[in-house]
Amino acid sequence: MNKKELLNSIFYPRPSGIPEDEKDHLINTSDDNIIGSRFFLQNKSFHTIVFFHGNAELAQEYDDIAN
Repeated sequence: MNKKELLNSIFYPRPSGIPEDEKDHLINTSDDNIIGSRFFLQNKSFHTIVFFHGNAELAQEYDDIAN
């Protein structure tokens, strides 16, 4: 069993009850992985904050605090 198969057998992301929208994006990495992301753009003149949440959480769950 390779590393990717092992990780896929351990971690099963739970589905979100929130529909995907224009804030959701997939980012392809140089090692052929895909990272899900969600952008909370308020004002293009603001600084950018990158927030990494835990494995048991979904980025869509942060909609209420993103403002």
